[in-house]
Amino acid sequence: MKAMAHLPDTIAMKQLVLYHRNEQVLSTNPTDLFFESILKNVRYCIHNKQFLLLDSGLSFDRIIINGTVKQLRILKQSKELYMDDAFCITPSIFFQLYTTHVIEILT
Repeated sequence: MKAMAHLPDTIAMKQLVLYHRNEQVLSTNPTDLFFESILKNVRYCIHNKQFLLLDSGLSFDRIIINGTVKQLRILKQSKELYMDDAFCITPSIFFQLYTTHVIEILT
């Protein structure tokens, strides 16, 4: 069996974010929780696959969940979950970024 994590290292993620900011690929952050729509460039990921799984709607307790169908399948099959939260990197209108990670065992 071979275990493989799907999360790039911190330096690679920072470089990718900086690249997209410099290329102006990412949209600007919304300024209030009642922004009407989530732009196409964050609704879909590589190969035009759906990435926005849930947007609870316009409210003060709005929840937005991102991921792919494949990631949901891997999450469902995993026996261990690793969770983390962050406050300092979220846009100011949001309270928290919460992430769930798993290790996929490739056979």
